Amino acid sequence: MSDLFAFLFGALLALAAGLAVLLGGAAGAESSTKLALIALGAGAGYLGPSRLLDKRRAARQRSIRLALSDALDLLVVCVEAGLSLGAGISRVARELTRSSPPLCEELRIVTAEMSAGKGNAESLRGLSERVGIEEVGSLVAMMVQSERFGTSIADALRIQADGMRKDRLQKAEERAQKASVRMLLPAALFIFPATMIVTIGPAVLVMMETFKR
Repeated sequence: MSDLFAFLFGALLALAAGLAVLLGGAAGAESSTKLALIALGAGAGYLGPSRLLDKRRAARQRSIRLALSDALDLLVVCVEAGLSLGAGISRVARELTRSSPPLCEELRIVTAEMSAGKGNAESLRGLSERVGIEEVGSLVAMMVQSERFGTSIADALRIQADGMRKDRLQKAEERAQKASVRMLLPAALFIFPATMIVTIGPAVLVMMETFKR
């Protein structure tokens, strides 16, 4: 997989540089301008796909992180109703298809691996490696430990879901507190001057007319 990504990045790099050469030749640019266009195209071809993949990965991880606590609640209900872990994960994947497609896709991969004969612990570890989220890693470690020692997985899932929900609430409160500080600069640059112009502007114009007379 890494070799494939390296090949794709190299191809995009060469393609961007070639397009820069063609554009420079069509425009009749000088050699220095062509070199600058080649460097610019090569930089765009090298950095552009990486930045795009980073943004897509961050969006996917954010979607999974937001839907994880709800998925755990549904999984607790399924396990307490008598379903096995694999059947519960499959049911959760069907129920959350519309709200979180990335999480449902990962859960379907887990159920497919379990149905193919792969161990539960190994399938869950694969989920943690693919997603790359700290919350999923701790959840998988807890589920593997519960299965190994024979403890109630429903109670462990409930505790984990409560902890994730509290953590998400704390992060939301932190972002809300930081928002007021981040608004100070836009308010000082745009809102306050506009307010002063609207409130004091007419009085200043009247005073200027009075002094002229």
